[in-house]
Amino acid sequence: MAYGLEFYGANQQLIFDTDNFDGGQTLVITGSGSILNNATFSPPANTLTFGRVTTGNLFGNTNNSGVLTNRSGQIISYVSAEFTSSSTSNITNAGTYGLEIFATPVPPNPAELMFSTRKAASTVDFQAIYDKGDLTTNNVANSVYAGTTSDVYVSIDYMYYVDQNNYANGYTFSTNGISYRGRLFNQGEFSWDFVVPNIGTLAVIKLRS
Repeated sequence: MAYGLEFYGANQQLIFDTDNFDGGQTLVITGSGSILNNATFSPPANTLTFGRVTTGNLFGNTNNSGVLTNRSGQIISYVSAEFTSSSTSNITNAGTYGLEIFATPVPPNPAELMFSTRKAASTVDFQAIYDKGDLTTNNVANSVYAGTTSDVYVSIDYMYYVDQNNYANGYTFSTNGISYRGRLFNQGEFSWDFVVPNIGTLAVIKLRS
């Protein structure tokens, strides 16, 4: 890039480049809140949902309609993320001032808005992405993420939970890492104890304001 702007994340991934943006999209946080234990949550349309707890288990069950029931035994803090472009409106808590980048106008058309910080309350850094089946251990320390978990969130769009011995796409948070939880267990005449790999893609993100 000879002239323009480049934005990089904490792990040096290129987030935005005015030479190559061309009306593209940026993943930004568009909502946040809390899900009480045993309460349900319906994610907004066309968003990805990420959750966290301070320490302990993050478990839930997602039905066929995408509605999540919190089975963690504690409150889940969540954020909703959406891919936004110049066609999206400013969001309420994005501020009055900021940076806007316009393409070169082509008369008689006005200059097209290519990027606006007012469309994002905060953006995300992807810390890790796991394809379906990548996580093949249950409750191994820091198998998902190693490091301080402040402002770190994990995918909670697809979770499975029956009881404390049967679950998938769950997590255990500690102050210095996140472990994957997936298990099927039965004790009796026909006993089994299996690890359930992650169902679908899982992502770990960190918020950046």
